[in-house]
Parts: sequence; C-alpha cells; structure tokens
Amino acid sequence: MKKYLWWVIAIVVLLVAAFSIFGYFKAREINNQGNKLKQLTAGTLDIKPLNQGDVGVDISGWEILSDKAETISNSLGEITLAPDLLKEQVGRYYSAEAQDRYAEAKYLKILIECQVDLGLKNSQPKSKNQIEAILDTNERLQNDINQNSLSLGPDFSTLQDKMQKEADIFIDNLTDINNKMTSGSAPVQLSSAGLDKAIDELNQEIILSLNKWVDLQNEIKDGINVMIGLKWASPF
Repeated sequence: MKKYLWWVIAIVVLLVAAFSIFGYFKAREINNQGNKLKQLTAGTLDIKPLNQGDVGVDISGWEILSDKAETISNSLGEITLAPDLLKEQVGRYYSAEAQDRYAEAKYLKILIECQVDLGLKNSQPKSKNQIEAILDTNERLQNDINQNSLSLGPDFSTLQDKMQKEADIFIDNLTDINNKMTSGSAPVQLSSAGLDKAIDELNQEIILSLNKWVDLQNEIKDGINVMIGLKWASPF
C-alpha cells in the first residue's frame, strides 16, 4: 500500500511538472505573438486624447491609423493566441470605422479653424474690410470641406443641421451688413454667439467619439503588454 502511494505521488509530481513546463512554453508562444502584434500595430496606437477648447487638432495619428488599418486588419488572422476580448477590440479598431474617425478628426480641425479664423469668439466690432475677410474665409473653409468630401455619420446629423442653420443665418446677416457698409462706415458689432455655440456643441460630440477610440486604443495597448509580459499560461 505504501509503495502504491509513492507511485501515486510520483505520478502527480510528474504531471504537475509537465503541466508547468507546457504552460511555460505556451506563455512563450503568447509572448512572441504579443511582440508580433506590437510590431504589426506600430505607429497606430499613439493617438492623444482631445479636450474641449483645444486651439488646434493634430490629425497625423488619425491619418496613420486610417492609412494602415486595412493592411493590419488583413494580417490579424496570424494572431491566434490573443484573448477573445483583445481580438474583438483590435478587430474593431482596425475596421472601416478607422476611416470614420479620421474624417471626424479632419472635420473637427476645420471647425476649430472656423471659430478662430471667423473670429466667432472675438466680440470686438468689425470694419467692412474685416467683414469681407470673414466672408472670404468662410468660402475657403466651405471649399475645404467640399473638396475633401468631408462628412459626419448619422449620430451627428442633428447637431450638424443646427450648426448649418446657424451658419446660414450668420453669413446671410454678414452679407447684408457688408452690402450696406462703405469703406468709411463705423465698425459693426456682429451676432456670432449662435453659430459659435452650435459649433462648440458639435465639437464636443466629435471629441467624445474620438476619445472613445483613444480609450479603445489604450485597452489594446494594455492587452498587448499583458501578452508580452505573461509568465505562464494554461497549456489547454
């Protein structure tokens, strides 16, 4: 009986040792795939979060993501040992939605430039020359949007329609004032609060959408780091 017990103990020890060894080598496989995923996604996981009130928007990170998304997406089948949640997150991040986020970033950049270049937050009275410059700037910004075929998804339609309505009112009033002014006319106080507020509201929604993508990016980075740093994994 005692001899039989020793055999049982020996077998258990061997099984535990084998389980540990196989788990170690499985972890090395996961480490290698984590490093491969890190190399595959290099340069696309460095986008910074945005804040309401930012004067400028750096869209370079969004452009890189948009340019590389399809190629990376087509290579994700090689990463077989990633957790299911990470696979789902990576699959979404590099899907066609990446192009949508890039379009949103470009649109946001133009909207912020619009507020600055049109002087919407500057309440100082404007001369005829300044009003003409604002009208020229508005035309340039509209051309930028049209030439780049920029558009937002249906989630933004209500706020976008509101902004467009306020923009039409602002430009119509501005054109009317400009037609009535002469070079010697006194500067006129413009009513831009409605358009400025509408743009702020649309900006905020775009920023929320983009920052959700930044959160997804950070979760992916954490997941990759877990894969790379794993010391042991179940061999099954």
